[in-house]
Amino acid sequence: MAFTVIQGGEIRVNTTTDFTQVEQSIAALADGGWVVTWRDSAKEGTGNGRGIYQQRYTADGAKVGEETQINTTIAGHQEAPQVTALPNGGWVVTWMSDHDRDGNYQVYQQRYASDGGKAGGEILVSGTLSGSQDYPVVTALDGENEGGWVVSWVSGDISDTTIYQRYYDSKGDPVEDPVAIQGTTGTGIQLSVSTAALPDGSWIATWAAGGPMGGAIYQQRCYADGTAGKAVAIHSDQGQFLQGPNVTVLADGNWVVTWSAFENSGGATWTVKQQRFRADGTAIASVTPIESVNTTKAGGHVNGQVKALPDGGWIVTWGADGKDGSDYAVLQQRYDANGSKVGGETIVNTTTDGRQFSPVITVLKDGSWVTAWWSSLDQEGAGADIYQQRASGEFLTVAVDKATGTDGDETLYVASGTLNAGDELNAQGGEDTLRMEEAGALDLTAPAIFAGFEIVQGSVGNDTIIVSANQLSELTAIYGSDGLDTLRLTTSGTHDLTVSQWFETVEGSEGDDTFIAGDAQIADLLTIDGKGGTNVLRLVGGGALDLTSTTVTNFSETVLTDASGTTVTVVDKATALLLNGEAGSNDRVVLDTDDVFSLAQRRQLFRQGIEVIEDADGVYVNAAPTEIVIEGGRVSELSAPGTRVGALSAEDADAEEEFTFELLDDAGGRFMLSEDTILVKNGLALDFEQASSHRIKVRVTDAGGKTLEQELTITVTDVNPEIATGTAAADRFVGGEGADRLIGAQGNDTLFGAGGDDGLEGGEGADHLSGDLGNDMLAGGAEADTLIGGGGNDTYLADTGDVIVEAASGGIDTVLTDASFSLADFSEIEILMAREIGAGTALNLTGNAKANILVGNAGKNQLNGGAGNDTLTGGAGKDEFVFTAKVDKKSWKANLDKITDYKTKDDTILLDNAVFKKLGKGSLTKKGKLNKDFFAAGSKAKDKNDYLVFDSKKKVLLYDADGSGKGAAYQIAAFDKKLKLAMNAAEFLVI
Repeated sequence: MAFTVIQGGEIRVNTTTDFTQVEQSIAALADGGWVVTWRDSAKEGTGNGRGIYQQRYTADGAKVGEETQINTTIAGHQEAPQVTALPNGGWVVTWMSDHDRDGNYQVYQQRYASDGGKAGGEILVSGTLSGSQDYPVVTALDGENEGGWVVSWVSGDISDTTIYQRYYDSKGDPVEDPVAIQGTTGTGIQLSVSTAALPDGSWIATWAAGGPMGGAIYQQRCYADGTAGKAVAIHSDQGQFLQGPNVTVLADGNWVVTWSAFENSGGATWTVKQQRFRADGTAIASVTPIESVNTTKAGGHVNGQVKALPDGGWIVTWGADGKDGSDYAVLQQRYDANGSKVGGETIVNTTTDGRQFSPVITVLKDGSWVTAWWSSLDQEGAGADIYQQRASGEFLTVAVDKATGTDGDETLYVASGTLNAGDELNAQGGEDTLRMEEAGALDLTAPAIFAGFEIVQGSVGNDTIIVSANQLSELTAIYGSDGLDTLRLTTSGTHDLTVSQWFETVEGSEGDDTFIAGDAQIADLLTIDGKGGTNVLRLVGGGALDLTSTTVTNFSETVLTDASGTTVTVVDKATALLLNGEAGSNDRVVLDTDDVFSLAQRRQLFRQGIEVIEDADGVYVNAAPTEIVIEGGRVSELSAPGTRVGALSAEDADAEEEFTFELLDDAGGRFMLSEDTILVKNGLALDFEQASSHRIKVRVTDAGGKTLEQELTITVTDVNPEIATGTAAADRFVGGEGADRLIGAQGNDTLFGAGGDDGLEGGEGADHLSGDLGNDMLAGGAEADTLIGGGGNDTYLADTGDVIVEAASGGIDTVLTDASFSLADFSEIEILMAREIGAGTALNLTGNAKANILVGNAGKNQLNGGAGNDTLTGGAGKDEFVFTAKVDKKSWKANLDKITDYKTKDDTILLDNAVFKKLGKGSLTKKGKLNKDFFAAGSKAKDKNDYLVFDSKKKVLLYDADGSGKGAAYQIAAFDKKLKLAMNAAEFLVI
């Protein structure tokens, strides 16, 4: 398997671009160059006919002079030129001309010397043959006839043609008159002959025979004395039209024939076929002698041309319709000596517009090949131009190349300066190598495409190989080989140098680089330079690494990665001080000079994870600390942040040791570390009543990087009384025996007063307050709080949504509220008082079944004692006293309430008609006026409807259910005797 290298871009051959240049032919010359011939139409000086032109090239592809006209006779038309190279460096061109025959052509030739000058004049080849002599081909011979050549052509009219040929010796003299190839006379139409020289001096002639409805491809071996072997049909098929055979002789003496076949089956299209033959003329095939060259069947595939390669293989080129997205394109397929395809089909032409047609090919002395074709693209006013493209199998050139590999293992060779911007290198599958053939620079970042290579190898000289981080990551090996070689990285990243070997210098990019290297790389390296950025060298493999001959520069650290430890030998301390041995358990640095490390340098190395240091003064081993001690270790509860707790110290066997401390466990955020001193971080979390001590965890690191972790105990002392204000978090405070003041502030806090008359204030959040013993003040604050008084006479500052928990016999407890509040769910609360929150604010206060005290504020209050003997004080403002408790013989005494501050001009009494049934209709939302006939002043009812009686002397209000005084009247409310009351029906509303 091998590469196919398309060298440079396609080049126009003809200089003159007027009109049409077609019918190109090409031949490789002995000096390594080549010559291209073609037919030009209507060029000035040709008598308005067609002329034959040529352009010679050197082995490097440079033009030799300008294009020159071959034909001397310019009258008539000169067409169908063909060229062959001679071993002496010259060449021969044949063509057909009608200048002395109207409508019929004759065959002419012109010989050229190696210097490009004409060797004699143009010569008539076809002699006196009658009819038209058309489409000549010329082949230089080998073996005993080396230096000679044979010209073959088609002779006759359209209905009956014969293949003729004429042999010339090395002096250019004809050996005999034109001779018909045996088997081609009297058999109908013979078309398009092709010949190729065999090693013994004979040659193979192939031709097409037959008409439009069928045909055959024949071949015959011919000799210089005019004799010939038997004509053999290679392929015969009456269902196909066969044309354009082309033959080449391979390096082993075998040969290959290609031709075009028009197949009516499966869509009626042209295909290119080929057949290989042994030197004895037998076909080489396992099943069928015919193979399709083209693998893509769409469109037409015509004009197949074949040339042998020096490696025993061959290459086929042909025209394919629609392959490049336009009209016809030029394709080629390479084969190895076994007949296997080398890679896939390749489009040769770069220009895809218009038609690229009728390709021809020659193989040069160096094994590369040149393909020429005519292009219909009107680039410079021409009807068609001749273009060429050079290619090779294994070597890049100084031009812009396109190299394509196969799925096999292959090597592409490159000389210094031949890997350029615009090159496209795609190695495809297999394990592929790019190898330098000479010393110099190889810039892998220059090509437009560089893909599929696994190995890059330098030359035996001094090389510089330039590679990107991504390219290096895709290689399995990169070798510097002999000489003083440099590997240069152009992009930052992580560079695995373990794929490299035999480089004396490695250079990083201008960015941040990490290099990975082992003993195999270090053994060759003289210098590794990180260049710009912050760079790290990672040494892998463990064991012993010798850096005594290696200069490490522009690196921030050299990391030893082996867990079992690495021994590194250096000759300068600067290189040693880059070492980082944190990954290993037994890393050692040896300073192999008379110099010694200072104490500070040893400490630095120990901190960087080096366990053993060896210099001219001896061996130093880093010991770990054995104990951590805290001085003091006591702090008062609720101490302010920053309060000093105690200083840390450590015990270590190493002399003159320095320590660094780290706080691993801060006891839930209670403590912090400043250098070697423990300080209070959150004093609110230091609560003696909750925890009298806390555990912290400290790590100490000595100057050599050895560590010890240890837990220490910090004692919390009591403060009495306690004053604490919480944070935005959910704080928890527990008081002592004194009168503590605990404020939760924000968050869902928990405050526990314990003994003493405590003040607990929840603040924002849903708080939990517990007074415990003592006369405590509990203020929940915003949101729904839980307030637990405990023992003693407790006072609650509560609002709607708060939950109050008070034990039976827990003292006389008071609720202060700034919102409407009911004691219905709080059976152990005795007093409910409205806080002064602004004039005009109406609050509703409702008692429970106990004998409650309800006290309003300056706003319009509504006081409802409910059951029990309640005391109601409205306060300033227009208050409403509500009576809903049952009044009868059994219950009136238990439910009799006292009003302490009734004002007849402001206050009103509301009576529930569910209890006082004779008073008429009304509700809380639509209060009913009391009928004035239902009210009586005095000690009892006087007529049949005096249901409500006010005794002004006793200052009591009674309800008489029959309204006549015959039955019992029961007291509803008693008023303070000091009140001056002028009561009438207007003071009452029915609900």
